[in-house]
Parts: sequence; structure tokens; C-alpha cells
Amino acid sequence: MSTLDPARRRHDELESRRGSPTFLLWLCFRFAVFVACAALLGYGLACVADIFRHAVVDTAFADEARFDEAPTWLWWPFGAAFGYVLFGVGISDDLATFLGRHRCPGLMAAAGWAGITLGFSVSTLNWWPPAQVGAAIDPVTLTETPWSPLAWVGYYTEIWIPLLLLVTTGAAMSRTVSGFRRQNVQLRERDRLLARGLRVPGTIADVNVLVDSPQEDGSVSIAGIDATVTFTDAEGVARWVTRRVPSLHRVPDQGTTQVLFDPERPGDEGSIFVAFHRDPATSDWIPFDGP
Repeated sequence: MSTLDPARRRHDELESRRGSPTFLLWLCFRFAVFVACAALLGYGLACVADIFRHAVVDTAFADEARFDEAPTWLWWPFGAAFGYVLFGVGISDDLATFLGRHRCPGLMAAAGWAGITLGFSVSTLNWWPPAQVGAAIDPVTLTETPWSPLAWVGYYTEIWIPLLLLVTTGAAMSRTVSGFRRQNVQLRERDRLLARGLRVPGTIADVNVLVDSPQEDGSVSIAGIDATVTFTDAEGVARWVTRRVPSLHRVPDQGTTQVLFDPERPGDEGSIFVAFHRDPATSDWIPFDGP
């Protein structure tokens, strides 16, 4: 039995993490390990790519000892992928809580992809050169066979794959920065409304559960929830807004939803924020994410 409201306990716990130096150190550690695992994953994938590259450009490999070592380093991608997932799960939500945001758009995806790009690019510096550029040598007859177009593509893999990864990393980072800038505008509006806006209870009118593609066993995972909430503004007009709830959040019961809006502009979608908790923390207020 407890005398403390669970909603209030949750609120206090989340607010204690917002801006906490101790929590920031824990986040920095997890983030650093996450990026390091991404880099190791990229390095291991590049080692595998090097093997297939030589399978295309050479008929025999100059250093057979390299393959004797393969079973050892071949576990790197698997171990790195495990650490990537282990340390990546939940860090985006925790970082959003620390920053007082409802989410961090694309940050972890961009950071992970940057780590993979770094690891892959570093690994290409240690790739073997082919036995002979432009021709594959038959180890039995010692005859030379000119490279096919595919072999030339494989030969330049150490150039075009890192460049492709670099371009996509830049695009991911650019989109993340754009998302944060747009969100900063929303946060300033949220903070203004928390001080001067009107907060009223809302009622969930409709719930649309978003699921990923079904697996082979028929199971599906929830990708998110679109909840339509109705509320009444200061003039007595009923209004409806739809907000996307992350799948890790509990689907709220009727009466737990709150709506924050500008009473002077109740129809402005960009000035309406919805929280699906009875005692919402700062990061619980969800803005409009539409165009």
C-alpha cells in the first residue's frame, strides 16, 4: 500500500531526470558505447565485404592466413550488433526526458549510421589489394582472365561504399537538425502555454493502432498509436485533435487525457498539446507533427 499517487510519483521521477547532471553522465556513457558498437559493426561488415570483393576480383587469395583468422573476427558484427541494440533501446526516450522533449527526432538513427560509416571507412584502409589489377589469375594454368564489369565495381568498393555511407549520413544528420529546429519552435510555444495557456480535460474519441508488417509466425509489433482526442474550448466549442502516442506508452483510459491550448487561438493546431497522463511531466506534452 502506498499513500503517494502513482501518477505523481511518475511525474516527480521524470522531472528529476530533466537537466540532471548525474543522468546526463549515464546518458553520455550509453551513447558512447552505442556509437562504438555501431563503429565495430561497420568495421566487421567491411571485413566481410572485403572477402566477397576478393571473391569477385581474384580466383585465388594472396594470403591464406587471412582466412584462418576469419572465424575470430567474424564474430565482431554479431557482438557489435548485440551491443548496438542493447545500449540503443530506450536511450532516445531517456534523452528526450532529459531535454524535456516528447521525443528526439532521428537522433539515434543518425548517430548509429554515422558510427557504421566511420567503422566501415576505417576498415577499408586495411583492405588487401588484388593480386593483379584488371585481371584474375587462374592458380592452376596461370592464365589471366580480364575483369568483368562486376569485378571493376568490386575493385572500387572501397571508394563508392564509404562515399555512399557518407552521403546518407549527412542526409540523416541534416534531417535530424531540421527536426530539432522545428521542435524547438514547438517547445517555446509549449513553455509559453504552460505559463499562460489553458489546460482542460480531454476524452479519447478514437484509437488507431499502427502495426508493423506481420512476421512469418503471424505475430505483429505495435509501431504506434494514433489517438483522436476531443475537448471543449473556452467558448464551449467541441474540437478534435489527433496525436501519435509511442507504442511503449500505456493506452490511456478515458479521463486521463489533458489538452493544453491557447484560449485566444483554440483552432490553431500548432498551439495545441496533448498529454495522455493524469499528472503529465514536461516531456509528456505531444505537439502537432503534421506538415
